[in-house]
Amino acid sequence: MVNKLAVFLLALSPAFGQTPTSAATDKPASVEGVVVNSLTGEPLPRVHVLLSGMNMDPRQYGAISTADGKFSITDIVPGKYVPTARRVGFVAPPSSYVTETLDLKAEDKKTDLKLKLIPTSAITGHITDSEGAPVEGANVTAENSGITQSSTTDDKGEYRIGGLAPGKYRVKAGIRNQVPLGPETRTDGTEEINHATTYYPGSVDARTSSRVEVRAAVEVSGVDIRLARYPWIRVSGHVIGLPPGVVGTVNAQLGMFYGTNGMLHKDGSFEIWRLDPGKYTLTASWNNSDRLKLQSTKTMIEVAGSNIENVEIRILPPVNLAGHLEFDDDQARQIPQPPRQIAQPQPSRPRYTQQRTVFLSELGTRSMGASPAVVGPDDTFTLTNVPPSRYRVEVTPGGAYVKSVRLGSVATDGPVLDLSQGASGDLSLLLSSATGSVSGIVQDDSAAGARIVLVPADGDFLQPRRYAVAQADGSYSFTGLPPGPYQIVAVQESDNDLVMQQNGIDFYEGLMDDIEVHSGDKITKDLRRRVPN
Repeated sequence: MVNKLAVFLLALSPAFGQTPTSAATDKPASVEGVVVNSLTGEPLPRVHVLLSGMNMDPRQYGAISTADGKFSITDIVPGKYVPTARRVGFVAPPSSYVTETLDLKAEDKKTDLKLKLIPTSAITGHITDSEGAPVEGANVTAENSGITQSSTTDDKGEYRIGGLAPGKYRVKAGIRNQVPLGPETRTDGTEEINHATTYYPGSVDARTSSRVEVRAAVEVSGVDIRLARYPWIRVSGHVIGLPPGVVGTVNAQLGMFYGTNGMLHKDGSFEIWRLDPGKYTLTASWNNSDRLKLQSTKTMIEVAGSNIENVEIRILPPVNLAGHLEFDDDQARQIPQPPRQIAQPQPSRPRYTQQRTVFLSELGTRSMGASPAVVGPDDTFTLTNVPPSRYRVEVTPGGAYVKSVRLGSVATDGPVLDLSQGASGDLSLLLSSATGSVSGIVQDDSAAGARIVLVPADGDFLQPRRYAVAQADGSYSFTGLPPGPYQIVAVQESDNDLVMQQNGIDFYEGLMDDIEVHSGDKITKDLRRRVPN
């Protein structure tokens, strides 16, 4: 569950220059408390209560709650700890990833720690094929705010997904372990039917699906999905520049987690079948004579109901790029100063200095394209062993944005560096400080804490999406925005975590307002929370 992961990461998160906070000679602390059912207030027995050390402190202390829900942990080395509670059939309330941080001093005796757990829920239903027959072995998944729970249908097509926290879930079903080959050859007059991954209640597009609302301690039944019949889609083409005699695969990647492979033949041809609709990244890979895995450039395609043929995937060597920075204005030339307390020299610490660094993020994946390059005092830098692909360029620290990119004699507006066909010439990045801002009021009642999402209308081709939280009076603001088209929306409170996920904002497609930001603009935009399906 995401709650446990968040607690674990917080417990391990390092603080600069810190080590475990207490000497072994300090007198121990103790903690007592109770675990209750957050719905009824009743005490919960047999709960595993755990104190996990923070700031790289590996210490952990635990106890099991008694019949009256009480627990006691003694002989704790003083320090900072995160308490968690775990019991089968219960989860932490979704509004609180981390219940509390305990800063225990020597001889502290905390006696009033109260931990809450909420009963889990379930979703049940039937999965049938396009003709209404039950599907055995279908994989059914419920997703919400990064939480993914799955189940498999039985011989009646029935499934049950348990252990769910309250929330709204996107439920989808698909046939497991399909081989990416074409339809069977049949001589009896019948034909094999292809079924796409289908979202409740019956859509092949996640954006037009409906979510299932789950309340605490409730089993939601009747979440039935009839798998959608979909054409037999074939993607085929050639890998250009493949070494002679190589055999490998071509991977079609949909999003971060789903992918399927097709065979890469010795003549460089390939084909992949049974692709669901969506935008895919195609990559060819193979092992060389030293058993090292090599791969091609990435090619983007979109599957939308018909075959895609004559796709070319190219093999090009990585490149080294010598580059330099140019500046559109004097302010862009200035490097932002670090916080004063860090900038002040101390006898035991050398003077703090900042250097600009150039980063490449691969479009569509956000993975690093190469090692970052430090910019020298003469504003030059070198990027080494950069694989051929398309990248978004970022220069840190902030204060300016990449207004344009010039590679050799070819200049393009925006921060996109296209190396998909190789590279020729030096790289020049033009930085500008003429950013814009968007601010306003979320005008709903109790708007404090509302989450606002600002999404570049051109997706990866500009800045990543940004988030803001409304203040007590409903006000919000986004600053330092590079010029360009954006979309903005204030989301429902129940979706605050959902929209932080990769595809969570898809539910608000068609509900977002368009904004065009120009250099130096200060745009005022008042909002109301939108309600998706």
